[in-house]
Amino acid sequence: MKVDVELKATSPFMRDGDKPDPIEDTMEDMVYEHLVDLVDFDRMYQLEQLIELRIEQLAEAGILPERDPEQYAARSAAIIARAWHRLIEDPRRYVDFRGEWKPEEDCEICQALAKPRTKDTPGS
Repeated sequence: MKVDVELKATSPFMRDGDKPDPIEDTMEDMVYEHLVDLVDFDRMYQLEQLIELRIEQLAEAGILPERDPEQYAARSAAIIARAWHRLIEDPRRYVDFRGEWKPEEDCEICQALAKPRTKDTPGS
């Protein structure tokens, strides 16, 4: 299940009352299209599904509160949205990391994403 997350219309980087110029709006549209080209939406969807499943499992185990099944999807989407906003301020975006990504051994999500895709994998 896909869930849309409503994000604030104003950027956290703009001062209160400071609105972008129409030229900046056009530049933002262009940058947005470039970012769309950079994102692997299939992998992002897989990640969102993994998070949703894990939240549901934790709720069933009593670790997280049980919720309506649709809320698990919304919470997963919210985690993804918050992570994207954190990425904006991550200093690593200014560093040249040309090495190949390797999943962390103790990261369940990293390990799941590192598995080769199969025809049964969501998003394949």
